[in-house]
Amino acid sequence: MKWLLTVFMLLNICALYSQKTTITGKVTDKKNGEALFGVNIVLQDNTGCTTNEKGIYEIEIKPGRQTVNFYYIGYKNESRTVFIRPGESLEIDVQLNPETQLLEEIVVSAGKYEQKLSEVIVSMEVIKADMIENSNTTDMDHAINKVPGVDIMDDQPSIRGGSGYSYGAGSRVLVMVDDLPILSADAADAKWSFLPVENVSQIEILKGASSVLYGSSAL
Repeated sequence: MKWLLTVFMLLNICALYSQKTTITGKVTDKKNGEALFGVNIVLQDNTGCTTNEKGIYEIEIKPGRQTVNFYYIGYKNESRTVFIRPGESLEIDVQLNPETQLLEEIVVSAGKYEQKLSEVIVSMEVIKADMIENSNTTDMDHAINKVPGVDIMDDQPSIRGGSGYSYGAGSRVLVMVDDLPILSADAADAKWSFLPVENVSQIEILKGASSVLYGSSAL
């Protein structure tokens, strides 16, 4: 009789642990109540799921004390710590607060003094280091060649359909590093090999005549 009772208890325990232990719920915007699609729900063991177009999610979870994290771009992260028993299902609805992040304004130094890009009155393009990295560019001239209005012909830059490169006169496009020209003295050509991409923090391309500031090479 004791043996039968023990077997019966073991069967009950196995059945209990074989049941799904889940957490379900809905994630919405705290301000307007709209459902949020694609919210990442991540557990302590780095398993997780995302919400559907209605903001609904369902995730299997191990019994015991667990921390559930909610991540969504543009919103503050939220965490919930729960204790859940084997075979139990919990419902956790979460409201996320929108988070306003001010983007750092780009400061350029193409003029005599450093200026904010929004204050520069001439046409200018700025390429940040992360943009170069994300484009998988290994050479500086390849990064510059992707800028609208800029072409690399015979390894030399041409802006807005310039006359091109000629030996000794260059292409009338000045290339500088930290305010120092890097054009060769004899051929007036840019030596891209002296510009390691990994050391570049920012590229500034000034699309306009700047000979007043930089001399005749910057036409």
